Amino acid sequence: MNLPDKSAIGWLQNSMKVTLRQAISFFLLVIRNVRKEDFYMPLYAIILFCLIGFALLYFGAEWLVKGSSSLARSLGVGPIVIGLTPMLHKRYGKIS
Repeated sequence: MNLPDKSAIGWLQNSMKVTLRQAISFFLLVIRNVRKEDFYMPLYAIILFCLIGFALLYFGAEWLVKGSSSLARSLGVGPIVIGLTPMLHKRYGKIS
């Protein structure tokens, strides 16, 4: 695989930007193209595992954000700075 002229980190950040619509489209494409002879797990089990995975991903992200916020509060960072950090990162890129 050839990397673009950008740095590897920039390429990785840009390649990981996937919308929910793209993820669902890919999931449906994979399900539609599975042949019966290759299919050794029932469809309901795959859908169930995907739903469980999405739920774990969501709650894990919530846990990470709440934990990092409480850690920042315990270190004395003000709530304004904690709340503005994601917005500033979105607007200005990497904050250093």
